Amino acid sequence: MRWKRVGITQNILYNKVGAKMSLRVLVKEEMRDIAMRKDYLIGVATVAQQEQRIRLEYYLVEETRDVSGISLYGMMIKKEMRTEGKIERTQASGKAISYSRDYVERMIQLFMKNAVTPLTMDELIDEYVSREGISA
Repeated sequence: MRWKRVGITQNILYNKVGAKMSLRVLVKEEMRDIAMRKDYLIGVATVAQQEQRIRLEYYLVEETRDVSGISLYGMMIKKEMRTEGKIERTQASGKAISYSRDYVERMIQLFMKNAVTPLTMDELIDEYVSREGISA
């Protein structure tokens, strides 16, 4: 695996619950047989509730599956929750949502704004695609 920093933006956003989010971009490349996968860290949200601190990372997933060079885009959400000195990590991936990078990036921005967690990600992807339609 190779990690390559492609840029950092210092934009600060606030989601519905007032949690501060900063946007960063980080690329991870994996070579698997013929397919290539890149995970782009689009943004991070931190939500504080009582004595818990929840960190959510939102990734754009790009997969090139064959020699044609056509890419499919999906998303991944990683959640890290700290409670009383304990750390619990979960993640979920929604792969191959669309051929359109912009379509998936808009979905990620909406999910980030609303602090969507890995637990509800699949259901909300289905709802978003049903409502907005698939953009190829």
